Parts: sequence; structure tokens; C-alpha cells
Amino acid sequence: MFAIFETGGKQYKAFVGDVVEIEKISVSEGDVFFDKVLARGEGSDIKIGTPYINGAVVSGKVLGEKRDKKKIVFHFKSKTRRRTLKGHRQVTHLSFFVMILLMSILQRRKMRGQMTLPFILLVSGIIVEISIAGSFVAYFLSTSGYGERLSVRANAAANSGVRDAMVRIAQNKEFVSNLCSDPYSYPVLVGDDASSVSVCRITDEASNKYVFSIEGIGYAGSRQKKIFAQALVDSITGHIQIESISEQKIE
Repeated sequence: MFAIFETGGKQYKAFVGDVVEIEKISVSEGDVFFDKVLARGEGSDIKIGTPYINGAVVSGKVLGEKRDKKKIVFHFKSKTRRRTLKGHRQVTHLSFFVMILLMSILQRRKMRGQMTLPFILLVSGIIVEISIAGSFVAYFLSTSGYGERLSVRANAAANSGVRDAMVRIAQNKEFVSNLCSDPYSYPVLVGDDASSVSVCRITDEASNKYVFSIEGIGYAGSRQKKIFAQALVDSITGHIQIESISEQKIE
């Protein structure tokens, strides 16, 4: 999924999982949200705003800031022979885009199992805080090799797959009913990379809750990374609680 949003008087296009340089904003580090979304889409399903899409939100994570190369500004007045020389280095922020959501999609779910935007943004923030932000900061602030960059991309793809499953469960607590002996699997494309997502569910009769197990394996070139998460979902209200999320070795 991609979105075109506006900030700082400029428009940016970003896919879920992208890292984009944007103009300096008031948030120097942490979560950031953009509500001026001009367009969003996934495949052939594209929605264009007039000028903005009502209820659309792009959430991201500010990974840090950087300064461009110095630009020289020189003024000269021939009659007075006045000279002014100044230098300027523009400050930009590196933002990792976590999720592109349309609130109206969620607001239509007025029945049991309804999930709200703040919770999904909280889920995305937790996932990014634990597994992704550190890797991307290390990637952009270091001179690591090609293999390490592939590992970071594979990790990001795996996390994107897990987040995609979280959103689907948040929208529909009956998303899957497959047991873990035969999990439901589907692919998620993340730019040039991909993630294979497997989801299964068991029912805890004592607490009347669904226990979802989510496994995302990210692929980037020759590198693979696996992220495993478990979540408890109330079978009546749809309230979700993340039990654990961690990176595991691929056997």
C-alpha cells in the first residue's frame, strides 16, 4: 500500500516500510502522524482526495535527522561593491513509514469486535520500537556492508508481514480459524522485498479468548529474517492484547 501526503509544503509518496527524507518537523524522534493525505492505494484500488482524503492517516517513525551538503549563497552589488557570503545546510528527517490507514474503514465496524485507530497505531509503535527502529538507525548512520543492509531489509519485510496480520485481526477477529497444525498463509510485498505470513488460532475456553500466533518471514536477496508474535483477542468484544513479539532463528 502507498500514500501521497503533504508536510512542510511538499508532497511525498511512501509505501509501507519505506524510509523517506522529509523536511524538518517539530518531532525530532519517535512517532509522527500525517493527516494531509492526498491519495492512497493498493494495486488497482486507488483513492484520491479533494484535496485530502477524509479520515486518512499516515503513521511513521522519525529515525533521526541529517544535514545536507553546504550550499553557498553569495550576494554582490556592483555599484557599492558590497559582498555577502553565507552558507546553509538544510536539516531533514529520516522517517520510516509504519502504516497507512483510512479511519472510515474502521468506523464502519460498529458491531462487536470493533477496533479503533489509536490502538492500531499503538500496535505499530510497539512493533517498530522493539524490532525495526534500531536497525534502520544503524543502517542509515553507519557504513555497513551490502549483506547487513539485506538483513535489515529482510527484518523490515518480516515485521511488515506481522503488522499486516495484526491489522487484519484488528478489523476482523474471525480473520482465520485455522489451527496451528495447518496455518493460513499469504504473501505480503514490501517494495522489492517480500514477506510470507502464517497465522493460526486456538481458543482458550477458560478465558473465552482467541490465541493468535503470527509468523512473518522476510526475504531480501539471499537474506531471511523471521518474526514471531502472539496476541490474545476477546472472542466477544474483539479487544486485542499483544503477548509477545520477537525475532527467531530460521531453521
